[in-house]
Amino acid sequence: MSSPDIAWLRTLYDGYVKGEIEPIFDRLAGDVEWISALDAPTAKPFAGTFHGAEEVRRFFHTIAQDWLITRYEVQQMIANGDLVVVSIAASARNRRTGKTAELTTQHAMILRDGNIQRFVEWCNDSAPLEAACR
Repeated sequence: MSSPDIAWLRTLYDGYVKGEIEPIFDRLAGDVEWISALDAPTAKPFAGTFHGAEEVRRFFHTIAQDWLITRYEVQQMIANGDLVVVSIAASARNRRTGKTAELTTQHAMILRDGNIQRFVEWCNDSAPLEAACR
């Protein structure tokens, strides 16, 4: 099974830390399913399953209300057919406390016709998010 050209995906990640989120919406399938499986209580406002571009837009808006993303680096990106798995090293400052959380998140995506069909995000250790909120 051949892997798709995913250079555009890296460009989306590189732009996100600069606040460039609109290009993400250009690459969502019309019936995209976006899952944020973060289990930290402080992540509850933006955790869950979102369907369609408008719900994904709400997901990003909710994160931006509470967090300023200061670092978002792709550590690894692996493509196998339509599946792409990405490991991210991130830093985010809580807008209320001013404290920073350093964490690693993983993303798994199904790509169809050059768009994101399904996106799942998870974090193995949510303690940094909790600490930054106290």
